[in-house]
Amino acid sequence: MNETGNDNKEDILVCHQLNQGSIHSGLASGVEGEPIDLEIGLSQWGKVDEPQPAYYGMVAGEEVASWWIDKGKRLFAKNIRQMLGVTEVNEEIRDTLETTPDKFWYFNNGITVVADSIRKSAVGVNSRDLGSFKASNLSVVNGAQTVSTIGRYKEDNGENLDKVKIPIRLISLEGAEDNFGGEVTKTNNRQNRIENRDFVSQDEEQIRIRKELSIEKVDYNIVRSDTFKSSDISIDLSEATIALACASGEVSLAVQAKREIGKFYENLEKSPYRTIFNPQTSGVYVLNSVRVLRVIEMTISKEISKMGKKSGKSYGLLVHGNRMLALLVMKDLSVAVAAKSYDYEIEQDQVSSIVIEKVLRVQSFIQENYPDKVLGTLFKNATICKALYNQCI
Repeated sequence: MNETGNDNKEDILVCHQLNQGSIHSGLASGVEGEPIDLEIGLSQWGKVDEPQPAYYGMVAGEEVASWWIDKGKRLFAKNIRQMLGVTEVNEEIRDTLETTPDKFWYFNNGITVVADSIRKSAVGVNSRDLGSFKASNLSVVNGAQTVSTIGRYKEDNGENLDKVKIPIRLISLEGAEDNFGGEVTKTNNRQNRIENRDFVSQDEEQIRIRKELSIEKVDYNIVRSDTFKSSDISIDLSEATIALACASGEVSLAVQAKREIGKFYENLEKSPYRTIFNPQTSGVYVLNSVRVLRVIEMTISKEISKMGKKSGKSYGLLVHGNRMLALLVMKDLSVAVAAKSYDYEIEQDQVSSIVIEKVLRVQSFIQENYPDKVLGTLFKNATICKALYNQCI
């Protein structure tokens, strides 16, 4: 029934229902920055048509340096790691730039770029000597160390880049099968040693968490990078892993975080990784858990600073037992439930008070049951820590 009497059949209002995920994705895409589009000049270029369109050739050192200066680490948004700082390989790259720039093409593995689409421009249309290619929404998925080292060399007023040629591949993802870009990334990273945690940056849950936190103007760093600095508005994967393990209420996870955090990243489809990083792990929960962990660690550091000497049982308990203390404190604070709220507030005095209380209880447990046990070993023993937890909660 048309209650207004309006017989116009044309739509005057169209409504689209958006869920929270859609809103977050839309907002996050703006926060994380616009896609990178570049026009890339290749010399001695060639083309591969199947199974996926790609171009290859040589790119000039000056051009690669300009990418870095203009776009910075955004170039590596889809890579499994970013700049690794001073490594043996990166030092060799710089040495080649300085001493034998004309041999760079022979000594370097090159750069691999993936892009949503790649279009050849009219420049050099009938020649393979020089070509210009427009790459849309590109990412350097292999060669981050090469690009960043060349860029920094340029920033340091390094010379010889006019003599440098770098092998490069431009791979189009247009019409590609699902996860083809991810497979290209994984299988091409071989210049610096790959760690299991490097592949975490491609996990959909990590990408979702990073987007959610970007809306809150928090930088969640999920790739290895020498440029990351922890702050009130920046956290990284390692800190998040430890915080979630201690917030979980599971002794085995806190012990694993103490014993060998790398075990969390060995299999991204199974426990312990999926126990703490899963669809129910919200960005705000990660952030609040990290903030609680930081207050706990700050209190532990203050207690250590009060000690006359950095040795003995009391010192060892604070250093080696930090993860178990965090587990116990977070249990008392009900972090696993309360920290999922945006309104969650951390009272530092309350947290510090609980830390001191737990230190005394743990100290009493050890004196009563394991007075001669080496603490560095004790806090990596899941069975002992389980008994400790049950008595000290």
